[in-house]
Amino acid sequence: MFGEELLDIKEQLDTTQEQTLKDVAEKLDLLYEMLKNRMETLEQSVCQHYKKQNVIMKEAINNLDKRKVGLEKLAAKVASMLASGSFGNSTKLERLEEEFIDLNRSYNSSFHEFKHCTVSLNPQTTGQVFESIGSVKHPIVQSNSSHSYQFFHLKRKNVARAYFFGDSNHQDLILYYDFAKDRWGKKDVPRNLVLQSYSVAIGLTDGSILITGGLNSTFTNVSGNVSLYSPEAETCSEKAPLLYNRYTHALAHHGNYVYAIGGRSINGVLESCERYSISLNKWEKIAMLNQRRCTMPAIVYEDMYIYVFGGYEGSGRIDSIEQYDIANDIWYMMKLKFPLSVEAETATLI
Repeated sequence: MFGEELLDIKEQLDTTQEQTLKDVAEKLDLLYEMLKNRMETLEQSVCQHYKKQNVIMKEAINNLDKRKVGLEKLAAKVASMLASGSFGNSTKLERLEEEFIDLNRSYNSSFHEFKHCTVSLNPQTTGQVFESIGSVKHPIVQSNSSHSYQFFHLKRKNVARAYFFGDSNHQDLILYYDFAKDRWGKKDVPRNLVLQSYSVAIGLTDGSILITGGLNSTFTNVSGNVSLYSPEAETCSEKAPLLYNRYTHALAHHGNYVYAIGGRSINGVLESCERYSISLNKWEKIAMLNQRRCTMPAIVYEDMYIYVFGGYEGSGRIDSIEQYDIANDIWYMMKLKFPLSVEAETATLI
């Protein structure tokens, strides 16, 4: 009887072994088919990817050719100005600068997918043309290590003081801190300068300060006023108003433009953005943020991008980061998040 039981157990083990081997073989076959299909799918994806990249590269090459032609025309105009001795005409210089900026803005393609090329070729091409022009008899343009170009009559001034402006409840207050003397001082507020709460100011390369927007003391009116304050002359001049009245927004200065980003209006938090041409005294719309926000910092990086971090979007603080491509007028939502949801923080580059 014991022998029969052993035979039964042996038969069961043999049957189990056969079934197990069969199951393993079926699973291996299934896994092989899955891997084969996955490999074919990846192969197709890679082929499509490179086809797409080839199209983008051809588009980028075409745009480079167009940009080269534009820069050559611009260089010819500069050479003509040098030959005629009209380089002292500020109006012509401003128009030339506008053409240069418009040329950069028109450089529009899917080239952002080749950021390594954008970093190396974009400023380099410009630098080769303008530095060669600047090395002629009368240098009109100067460049710095950040690839930004300033006309000589717009040279940057050394920072010597920090200015602080009052609000709707302290409209007679302009304080400054003198770094060299390590002391505080006070300035008289020009009669035509109306200080508002939550307005935003930014210093320009010529030493003047642009003050934008704000909110009145009763919280019933959002301002679109823009004023240019001169610390040296202690005067103020009214400039073209914002397209959208706003407060608690962010400002960024790049080249001939000041960028007003997000903020709040009487109707709520904004995603709208605009930029101000310093030479033309004119505001124009630019691309909107992907996520509306206010009370956030903005920084300019590598003379090519503006970043905004966090802020408040109407119902709570946010942790998102957006990057603005200045040349292509596009906001990108970054995959990287701020470590925490935050508003009213400050940021700076060092």
